[in-house]
Order: sequence, then C-alpha cells, then structure tokens
Amino acid sequence: MSMMQQINLYHPPELAPPPKLSFKLIGQITGGLLAVLILASFVLYIMTFLKDSHLSQVRQDGKALRAELIRLSKELDVVSDEKTINNEIAELQIVLANKQNALTILKRQGLDNTTGFSVYLEALSKHHIDNTWFTKIMIGRGGGDLDFEGETTQPELIPGILEALGDEKALDGRAFRVFNVVRHDANIVGFNIETGK
Repeated sequence: MSMMQQINLYHPPELAPPPKLSFKLIGQITGGLLAVLILASFVLYIMTFLKDSHLSQVRQDGKALRAELIRLSKELDVVSDEKTINNEIAELQIVLANKQNALTILKRQGLDNTTGFSVYLEALSKHHIDNTWFTKIMIGRGGGDLDFEGETTQPELIPGILEALGDEKALDGRAFRVFNVVRHDANIVGFNIETGK
C-alpha cells in the first residue's frame, strides 16, 4: 500500500509588514497640510480684502450717486420754478394788457381822472377817529360822485366825522345829499354819506 502524501506547494504570499511611519514622513505630511492651510487662509484673506475693497467702492459710488441725484433734483426744482414763474409772467402780462386796453378806452371817452384820487384819500386819512373805520370808499366821475361807508362802535362820533370832512379843502363844493345811519347789531352802527347823482 502505498501511501500517498500530498504536499501543498501553494503557499499564500506573505504580506509585507505595513510600513513604519517615520518622523520624517510625518513631518512632511504635516508640513504639506500646513502649507495647504496657509495657502487656503491666504486665498480667503485676499478674497475678503477684495470683497471689502469692492464694498467700500460700492458705498463711495452710492454716496456719489446720491449727491448727483440731490443736485439733479435741485436743478429740476429750478427748472420747474422757472416754468412756473414764466407762466405767472405770461398771466400778469395778459392782465396788464387788459388794464391798459380798459384805460385806453376810458381816455378815448373822456372818462379819465385828471386830478387823481389821492386828494380824497388824503382828506379821509387825516381824520382818524378811534373806534371808527371806513368799509367802502367810492370815488366816481373824477371825484364828482363820492360815497363813503363806515362803521363805529360809538355812534356819537358820527357828527365829528361829518364836521372833519366838511373842513377838508379837497371836498369844498361837494354837497353830501345822502346820509344814512343803520344799527348792524348791539355794538356796531353803520353810516353812509354820499354826494348823490
């Protein structure tokens, strides 16, 4: 009997032992990582600096734009004010032309006042009496028609007004044909004197 013996020629390969980390290798890896971190920090710093610089420039541009907007707004106000003033000037020129036309018509018809109204107004203004005032002064036909209305809180002062007006040189030769006194309320009395038509 023979005995057979089997011999296994296959041997599993022996695994190489893991490499041992040396201090040199650990230092190189740590240095490499540190260099990457420093580079990343530098890139972040540059990006932040650029962002802050850009933000500062945007703020300055914003301020400049606001100042320009304010300046343009003021110019627009001036332009609109000029338009308003020009419109008002045009309206006043129309009013002036109408008044000049009316004056021309009055002069053509011989209705212009050659002596003026100031002498009558001066006569009225010379005689101030407390608590008495005029509410209407009508001077027509170059002083030919006079109509004065007023009010007083003291009716006893009315004769003094009439006497004062009678002493005025500007009113010489004028006959007041109408004289009215009317009580408006408990405290105020109205009066009216006129030359009549």
